Parts: sequence; C-alpha cells; structure tokens
Amino acid sequence: MRYKSSAVFSVQSRTVVVVNVKKIVGLLAIALLLFFVFTQPDNAAGSVTSVGTTLRDGAESVIRFVTQLV
Repeated sequence: MRYKSSAVFSVQSRTVVVVNVKKIVGLLAIALLLFFVFTQPDNAAGSVTSVGTTLRDGAESVIRFVTQLV
C-alpha cells in the first residue's frame, strides 16, 4: 500500500511541475510579445495585420467552400 501511494504522489508532483512550466512559458511568451511591441511597434503592427489578413482569407475560403456544398 505504501508503494502505491508514493507512486500516486510522484505522479501528482509531475503534474504540478508541468502546470508551472506551462505558466512560465506563457508568461515568457507574453513578455516577449510586449517587448516586441514596445521596441518595434511598426513591425508588430505589420505582423498583426498579416495574421488578421490570413485569418480573414481562411474564413472566406471556408465560407466559399460551404456555399458551394449547398
């Protein structure tokens, strides 16, 4: 019984570590994004515009596809 409970504790510890790593990576990504916006605002705006255009084009393609099915 003791062996099983210690194994469960070990698995739970790993889960906690993974969650903390995910939070740290997320915070680092946000910090990098903010750094990019503050140091190169024109390039950041261009990147956002490019992503927006790509998403819009993708949505229009899906709409066109569904319209052709009907």
